[in-house]
Amino acid sequence: MTRKTMADRKYELLRADRDVQLGEMRKRLRELGDEEGLRQLEAATAAWQRSEWADKYGDMMTAPEELVTEQLKAAMADLGASTERLASVRVVKTLREDVSAQMTPFSDGSGLVNVADATLTLCSHYARYISISLTQLASGSFPASVRAAGAGNMGGDPAVLTGLLRYYSTNQRVYALAAKLGLRLDIEAEKNAAFLYLQASQFIIGHEIAHHALGHQSAVSGFSPDEHIPVCSDNQARELEADLFAYRAGKRLIEQELTGHAEAAHAATFSLLGALIAMLAVHLTERALFIRRGCTHPSARVRSALLLDQVGEREQQFARIFLSTPLAATEAASTISEEAQLFSWELAGTAPVYTSLPHTDVLNVAQLDALQCRSESWLLALLESESRHSGAWLGEAARLAVGGNPAEALRLWGVRKSGIAPLCDLGRPLLFFTLLDSLREGFKARGVESMRTNGYALAAATLAARHLT
Repeated sequence: MTRKTMADRKYELLRADRDVQLGEMRKRLRELGDEEGLRQLEAATAAWQRSEWADKYGDMMTAPEELVTEQLKAAMADLGASTERLASVRVVKTLREDVSAQMTPFSDGSGLVNVADATLTLCSHYARYISISLTQLASGSFPASVRAAGAGNMGGDPAVLTGLLRYYSTNQRVYALAAKLGLRLDIEAEKNAAFLYLQASQFIIGHEIAHHALGHQSAVSGFSPDEHIPVCSDNQARELEADLFAYRAGKRLIEQELTGHAEAAHAATFSLLGALIAMLAVHLTERALFIRRGCTHPSARVRSALLLDQVGEREQQFARIFLSTPLAATEAASTISEEAQLFSWELAGTAPVYTSLPHTDVLNVAQLDALQCRSESWLLALLESESRHSGAWLGEAARLAVGGNPAEALRLWGVRKSGIAPLCDLGRPLLFFTLLDSLREGFKARGVESMRTNGYALAAATLAARHLT
């Protein structure tokens, strides 16, 4: 019997129960009245159970990443990485979002790559948007393509993608839900979107495996069930090295898949686009969803510039044209302030965006986005005025938060004593949702009416967050 490594043991702890997840997804879709979403989920589940892959891989939620991991390890071995080193790294896709993607080294020499479901979902979102432009360009029907190329922008209106991303990130910040608006694509665009998503997911997983394969070490884990996963390396040279190795492995896989086809000549470009999508997804996750995130991956702007400097001129030109709109939209979508471009349905304009949910759900997200971007003085005035409903403690705590005493504010707002220290520990990453959920529980414990709990909690979390960095 093969002895379990530390990475194996941690993998077992982090691995999600996907049957439970499927049940929760069905429940949520029924609560939302999303019959079309439920139909699609059931059809996908049935198709998976009939497929040849069902016996080889554990479930349809993790099978793509398991296959990608196998392929990446083979490609990296072809590129000279140690097969023994590659064999000692595991990859787990989790429902946890305290990191977007990370490699943890263990003291026995093994390593575990942890990738959040939501980060890969976000890659799919970017891929679907970008595939529209890519498909139009390939068909020769891209409007004013020469003028667009000259302006360095072939991605359409940044406001549309900004709106899609803000809808997603607001749902994540408030509900920890990877909800997204639909984007109608024709058959060719669907194929391109799937291909771009594959390249992006390969790059995210490949980047973290590369850290292990290349011998990059952060604080070595001694392994205990409740340990905090150490942050990624803050060494920019190592991050670039991992980016380059992941890019080369992805390029190798495309070349192998397209051997004998004319498209093989574009392997470098496809791999590069996937890498850029992955960088944007990680950047949005870490900038929009976290209050504190420690030192992790460099920004997408820095990473993309460094990677583009390492590839050919043709790939650089093509990638920069397509990067312009998604990068601008990512920066706009991850801005949480009074200057933010708020989500609204009108941002979509004539873009093929749709939802099967009631329009009230969309309006609710718009209101939540507006509330989380209000000024400190506005939020303070709101909570002080609402004290007449729930008690003077509501406004008193708000004043404490604004005055730079978030710990005492959290105590007055009803957050459990044991939960305050982790929220205020500046050395630990902190998701906005974690703070918000603690405040929801606190307000309930203090007897706040249920109809007011969510709004109060969001206002309080937004105030406190600005003093917890």
